[in-house]
Amino acid sequence: MLEQTTLFLSLLILLFLLPGPANVTRASPHSQTHRSSTPAKINLTIGFLPSLTNDRGYSKYFLGALKYALDRINEQRYLFHLDYHLHDNRANSAEAIRGMTTQLFNGTVAFIGPEASCAIEARIAAAWNLPMIAFVCFLCIFLA
Repeated sequence: MLEQTTLFLSLLILLFLLPGPANVTRASPHSQTHRSSTPAKINLTIGFLPSLTNDRGYSKYFLGALKYALDRINEQRYLFHLDYHLHDNRANSAEAIRGMTTQLFNGTVAFIGPEASCAIEARIAAAWNLPMIAFVCFLCIFLA
């Protein structure tokens, strides 16, 4: 339960970096514009980098919490719709970087994970100017 709460709070922190709730206004009947009064939602994708294929990984238990949190967020009237792409990092830094790169080219705007290591991955996310939330990291060294 603590891990699910941590993941949910991490998503909420990430939301502070994104556009706020949609300000929906009704067009008056005398309005000369014919545009919809409800703005279109922007689709945003979060990259999730769990370690699924080995016994050390705990993030396989977070998948339900991630899906639940995204569903609750998407029910709100925000200007965006959140989705996620999953890439098993196999507790391997090179595999995590490969997954991050693939996700970047598929339009990912932020990363959650990876699970086993984060120092190199955090530098790469910083170089791409994208947020990364490392929820489980055995070696977190953040150097400026």
